[in-house]
Amino acid sequence: MNIVFFKDYMRAGRGAEAAVSDTAALLAADGHETHLATCQSVDEPLSFPPPAAVRVVRTGTGDAFDDINSLQPDAVISAGTNETLALAAGMRRRGLVRFPWPVVHQCHTYPPTMFKWRHPVRNAAIREAVALVEAVQVLQPSFIEPLRESARIRASKTVVAIGNALPGRIPAAPEGGAENLVLYPAAFSKSKRIDLLVRAFAIAAKDRPGWRLAVCGDGKKKIRARIEAFAEKLAPGKTEFPGYVKNLSEYISRAAFIAFPSASEGLPMTLVEGMAAGKPVVGCRGVPGVDGLVRDGLNGILSQANPHAFADALGRMMDGAALRARLGGAAAEFVATRYSREIVLGQWNELLESL
Repeated sequence: MNIVFFKDYMRAGRGAEAAVSDTAALLAADGHETHLATCQSVDEPLSFPPPAAVRVVRTGTGDAFDDINSLQPDAVISAGTNETLALAAGMRRRGLVRFPWPVVHQCHTYPPTMFKWRHPVRNAAIREAVALVEAVQVLQPSFIEPLRESARIRASKTVVAIGNALPGRIPAAPEGGAENLVLYPAAFSKSKRIDLLVRAFAIAAKDRPGWRLAVCGDGKKKIRARIEAFAEKLAPGKTEFPGYVKNLSEYISRAAFIAFPSASEGLPMTLVEGMAAGKPVVGCRGVPGVDGLVRDGLNGILSQANPHAFADALGRMMDGAALRARLGGAAAEFVATRYSREIVLGQWNELLESL
């Protein structure tokens, strides 16, 4: 098949950008003619450039529909709401009432978060555009009904759960075993609740002097400076801030486990990659995108979202080498049976063939 991925910009090194590039590469390796259309200037490097088998096509928001149409695609995979809105606008400018090719809209987050209560006009435009596509891809089975409800789409619309594939290589365990290191592998933002983690780690580490925290993420300078000062005040010398790390393999291999207090996610690939390497996770209960991965007491620990409860969960992991080994083994098995490259490729091929 001739497949075109449309991603407006790939600048920030986010999980969605990595997933688009990797999925395009996965389908290209399977023999599909695959393109990645982007509005990003040729002078600006892509955060996750695909392999040479994926042809990169430069376009503009206003030109995307025509440029993609000129490729005569068998299917277009639209990598988010901005992209689907741009395609719908281009379609209408040409006087069309439907797309000339099947479009799969990708939802890279928990579906209700696509809609903001302060933006009713944009919300209506998103729902109108999504109504035009042939199918919608969500990241977890539990997201299907929230997507149908929030996007208000008809029952006959195809909505399928396909996760992001595991990377080709899983970080190897270091010689001598993991360090007494807790890994936080995500950006700085309000929804990630890094303040909660810093507070909880300081409580847990007080009586466990050999443990450290690595915060492998970045954000606005003021937010990062505040978090760094906060961590140094609560647990002096115990937290490192390497910033955004594009390849987390080193930190994943070194870490004993992962701490992830986020309030909302789609399919956090840093968790999936860590779990694939046998690293259990401490997360928060009732968080979309996390509770679909982390099963309390089976492959990780889920806690209430307050510092003392999260500290207790961190402490259990810190103190229990046997617990970490049991949960980490189950975590690796869990993600391997759901997100292997063979499984995800098969799911994509089944969807594309049905269009």
